[in-house]
Amino acid sequence: MVPPGIEVDLSPPASAFIKREEGTWVWRMTDPRGRRLVAKMYRRRGLLSVLRSRVFRFRVEREHRRLLHLVRHGIPCTPPFAWRSGYSEAHGHHEVLLTEEVHGALQLRDYLLDGGGTDILPHLFKLVRKMHESGFCCQTLYATNVLVRAKGPVEDRCLISDVPRSWTFPAGIAGTTLAWYDVLDLSLGLVDVGVPPNAIPIDAYGFEGRGRAWWGRFGPTESGAFLDSRAKGIRARRDVIARLRWAAAWTRHWLVGLSGAF
Repeated sequence: MVPPGIEVDLSPPASAFIKREEGTWVWRMTDPRGRRLVAKMYRRRGLLSVLRSRVFRFRVEREHRRLLHLVRHGIPCTPPFAWRSGYSEAHGHHEVLLTEEVHGALQLRDYLLDGGGTDILPHLFKLVRKMHESGFCCQTLYATNVLVRAKGPVEDRCLISDVPRSWTFPAGIAGTTLAWYDVLDLSLGLVDVGVPPNAIPIDAYGFEGRGRAWWGRFGPTESGAFLDSRAKGIRARRDVIARLRWAAAWTRHWLVGLSGAF
């Protein structure tokens, strides 16, 4: 939750906004100690969503915990700070996630469109592989959800910034369809900003066997023949696969733990 003494301004000035849509607001703020934060608010949450959140976990609580997973495994990301939920007349039932602002960072999409070099891409794909080996599935690995620091060694300049649909598994997921979809999401975002398909450094990720065959069928090609992993139908199928595999993986994990206790 939000630490005592931290006030979240739910009506920030227009100059502070990064994103302002009906259901989601994102803005910059500064806490009383001078820390620069980014606030993301999911607003006007429906009654069913609120009840589900109170029985299980709030959406921002899950996102906060999953960012902490990345931190624990040494994977660069926007540092999670706190979260809160509440109700107001202006925003209805709402949830707010606070992360620390990474000063001077650009979205990968903007970085490339502004003429940034593609020399960071092999290091980014290695980072994605490390993320998958930690048991983390992003599901929104878009070029807008990866940040690039303005300065620093080229191998340390990328970080994961937005993980609203992510899942954490008790073991690595590299080599699974869920991981390949993440790589496809990222690759399609690169194609969108003009990176040629044959310049996407998937070898840095480390496709082997079935993964290489899967990529040959669905990955972007010069002819533009690729699977649109962001389409609504594909997204729904991916969500179902993720939920089923998450439940199965944790059930096996707990059963193994119980058997070892006797």
